Amino acid sequence: SGIMAEQLTRYLSDIGLKTIIYPNGEEVVSLALNIQPKVIILDLNLPQFSGWTVLERLQSHADTRDIPVIMVSIEDEHRQAEAKGVQGYLTKPIQRSQLYTLLSQVLSLATPHPAPTSSPASPVQDCLASILIAHEEPTSIATLWDYLNAKHYALSYAQTGKAVLEQVEQHSPDLIVLELPVAAVDDVALIQQLRCKYPAIPIIVLTTATDLETRDHCLDAGATAYFAKPIRLQHLSQAIAEQLQS
Repeated sequence: SGIMAEQLTRYLSDIGLKTIIYPNGEEVVSLALNIQPKVIILDLNLPQFSGWTVLERLQSHADTRDIPVIMVSIEDEHRQAEAKGVQGYLTKPIQRSQLYTLLSQVLSLATPHPAPTSSPASPVQDCLASILIAHEEPTSIATLWDYLNAKHYALSYAQTGKAVLEQVEQHSPDLIVLELPVAAVDDVALIQQLRCKYPAIPIIVLTTATDLETRDHCLDAGATAYFAKPIRLQHLSQAIAEQLQS
């Protein structure tokens, strides 16, 4: 549908992916041959053609059969999709975090790995930077985690103030995102401790608090950036990039 296409376009543009929307399946193979997309997101319920028919056409052509396909449907037909060689399946309504996770997996599998050298690179070296995310409830950061993971950051997580300090001491992340509250600690005191021990590491604070007093306390304690939620992930990503470059 047009609404789903707009939603997918927004989600994908937020992580820097360009999208081309094609409303029916008649010329999908020709289009895929021309643009050679990294991945095809295929709705099963297309006008004129079934998504299964389009999939068969893509798989029967030598120059399109290796393009990863993610199928989308209101029905749960993932077993049939897997049996037909589809790399991913999403059931409507599509959740942003599920899309990012699946894309990360599919694109990783689709990217050929270089031959190992005598001194193989660490996985972290292939990432943009390392980021520690802290919050008291791990399930609450799933969307943020999947978004930043799709942007190729090396991520780690801490639930408590003690865990934050231990992680920073052991791994020296390039940036810290404190999504308040962090468990078992005074948040402002944690920022002060981090800033005192690690003056060069940027600290970005995310919180639902909108009052100026909380903002001022966090910034005075040493936070380098402060955002009241909700915040668009694209804006947060820009802030992270700016902090890492400064």
